[in-house]
Amino acid sequence: MSAKRGIVCLAAVALVVAGLVRCGSSSTPTGTPTPTPVPVPTPTPTAVVPAAGICPSPTPPPLRYYAVKVHDDSGYRKILDSHPIVQNVDGYCEKVGFGSAKFCPTRAEDDPDRAACDFQATGRAKDTSPPPG
Repeated sequence: MSAKRGIVCLAAVALVVAGLVRCGSSSTPTGTPTPTPVPVPTPTPTAVVPAAGICPSPTPPPLRYYAVKVHDDSGYRKILDSHPIVQNVDGYCEKVGFGSAKFCPTRAEDDPDRAACDFQATGRAKDTSPPPG
């Protein structure tokens, strides 16, 4: 009987060991699953008018070029200033206070409509961020 008992014990141990091995090699994860990152869609940019609003009449004519100047040159650090220059079409420059110049800014620097008029003359490329508001 002891031989039978030994075989039964050996079989029981084999079953327990097989159960442990199977438990450890399970293909089902245990615990909290790791979340799979989901790509966030990039919103389609739309044209934005600055907070200053829409440029009142007279609206700026086509953009001619950008005037760029160094505002402050501190050696390794430079502060630049730029603004759009438009053509004097239909007396635009006279109407906004720049006389009979061939080209002029969209509005005077201290004019509250300058940001909106600059934006209207310049527009916005599809691959750039919205203009400052």
